[in-house]
Formats: sequence, C-alpha cells, structure tokens
Amino acid sequence: APAPPPSKLLADLATLRKRFFDFYLAFGDCTQTQFCMQGSYMLLQDGSLGTCAVTCEDSASFAASISANGTWADVNYQDETHAKWKTMLHPDRLLSMIRSFHCADCTKSYRNAAMLEKIHRGLEWWNTNKPKPSQWWWADIGQPDVIGAIMMLLGDDATPAELSAANASMVGRGVPSGTGENVVWELQVAINRAALANDTSGAWRAFENMWGPGGGCHTTTGEGIQSDGSFHFHGNILYSGGCE
Repeated sequence: APAPPPSKLLADLATLRKRFFDFYLAFGDCTQTQFCMQGSYMLLQDGSLGTCAVTCEDSASFAASISANGTWADVNYQDETHAKWKTMLHPDRLLSMIRSFHCADCTKSYRNAAMLEKIHRGLEWWNTNKPKPSQWWWADIGQPDVIGAIMMLLGDDATPAELSAANASMVGRGVPSGTGENVVWELQVAINRAALANDTSGAWRAFENMWGPGGGCHTTTGEGIQSDGSFHFHGNILYSGGCE
C-alpha cells in the first residue's frame, strides 16, 4: 500500500511514542505483575544474569552507587562474553532507573531530580565511550533496543546530545539481516529510531519490511512463521514465540 501523507505519519509517530512509553514502563519478561516495580528485562543488577525482577530499591541502589564519571565499579566494561555481555549491565541499570523515575510507587525515585541527573550522567559516559560488544546480536539488537527504551522513557527530558547519540547508535541497525524473531527485533530498533527522530519514511519502510517477504511476520518454509502458525528458529526447531 502507498505510504500515508507525512502529516498522518507524524501523528502516527506521536501515537507510537506514547505506546512505546507505556510498553517500556510496564514490560517485564519474568513476571507480569507489579510492572512499574520492574527494572531491566535483559541482564540484571549484581551479575546474577537471568533474574528479571528489579525493584524500586534496586534502582535506588544503582543511583547511589554510580560514580562521578557515570560508571559502576562492579560492571565489567572489558567483557567479551558472547551470550551474556556483562557490560550491558550499564544501560540496563539506566533503564531500571528511568522506569523507577516514572513509577509513583517508587517514592525515593519518582520524578526525583537527583535520579534524573544520574541517568544523564550514565548516558553521557555510554555515549562518549561507546562500548563495543564482540557478538553481533548485542551490537545490532540488544544494545540499541535498550538505548531506545531509555530514550523513549526520557521523553522531553532527553537532551539534544542524547537524542543525537541515540540516533547515531541505532541508525542502520534496523536493516533486516537475519531470520525469524531476529528480524522482528531488528525492525523494532528501526521503528524506535524513527519514532525518536520523527523519521516518517524510515518508520514506514520498517513496517513494510516487517510484513513483506523476508520480514519477521511473513509466512515462510524456512525460519519464521510456518503455514500452520507454528514458529521455527535456528533451523527447523519449533519455538513457542513468533510475531506477537
């Protein structure tokens, strides 16, 4: 279908940003309760990777332990692990903090100016030093996805420098190069970037790719959605996920 007029797409992007905001504030992989008490949904606070529940108290602890230069003493910034890149604890903690900043139940963090300053401090370090993972998934999907979530939740509190850095780190990451769920994740990064940058053509292209041939939501005989509705990934292994 032809793209709608730019004015309609701009309005749609405003709606998309609001929906992303609600999604990232309420999202939790491991438990679907007490959403605003959740923190990062990828890696977690003390190196005990795989635990999803991060509380308001954890976010306050992250804020208390961040250094003057915007880093944490217990984060391994030279990690080269493929499956669980431990350096991701840094943006994951920032995501936990910005969630708590918007959570009225987090009395120590809710709309707290000191918490917001520390989020900016941590982002400045990340954007300046640009840690590079040794595995492609973290570079193309994991890292830009979390940065996009942080920026969506920052909203009007994001600085021009932060928006520019996020755009630079996410541009080109949304090109569908994999199969199955990886394509969906890659295109989510592209849609995040387009929403942050008000890039109407980029957003339309990402949605077209999502549903077109080779997209994550396209029926195929290879990896991805099968004709019977099942989902194959990593070859013909049957997975429970798909294109939600």
